[in-house]
Amino acid sequence: MSEEPGKYIVSPQPKQDKTSRIRVNGKDVTDEIDAAISQRKSLSRAYDQYLDDLAEQAQRALATATTDPHLLAQLTQIGETLIECCDGSFEGFVREMASLIGNEIRPFLKGTYEQLRYMPGARFTEQMTPPGVVASIDVNAIKLS
Repeated sequence: MSEEPGKYIVSPQPKQDKTSRIRVNGKDVTDEIDAAISQRKSLSRAYDQYLDDLAEQAQRALATATTDPHLLAQLTQIGETLIECCDGSFEGFVREMASLIGNEIRPFLKGTYEQLRYMPGARFTEQMTPPGVVASIDVNAIKLS
C-alpha cells in the first residue's frame, strides 16, 4: 500500500493502559490532549445548560404572557446560524430550533424567523419562506423528523 502525500493511514491501536503516553514527532502531548478533551466536555455541558435555560425562559414567558427581550435576542442569535442548516425554509428552521432547544420554543419561532429576514446583512433571504406563507403555518403541526 503506497502512501499519498497529505494522506494519513489510520490503523487500529492496541488498547493502551493509563500510563501510556502519546508522542507526536518525539514530543509527549498526552497532557495537552487530556486538557483539550476536558475543556471540550466542560464547554459541552455549559452549552447544554444554556439550551436548557432558554427552554425554561420560554416556558416562563408563555406562563406569564410576557415578552422577554433577552430570550428573543438569544433566539435570533441561534436562529441566524441554524437558518443556514435548513436552507432558509421556515419548516426546516422550526425543526432545527425545536430539536435543539425543545418544543417550548415553538410559539416564538415565527417572530424570530421574520426578524432574521429583516436583519441588516441577512443571508438566505431569497431562500426564506415568504411571510404570507409563514403566517399561515401552524408551528405545532411541523413534525421534527
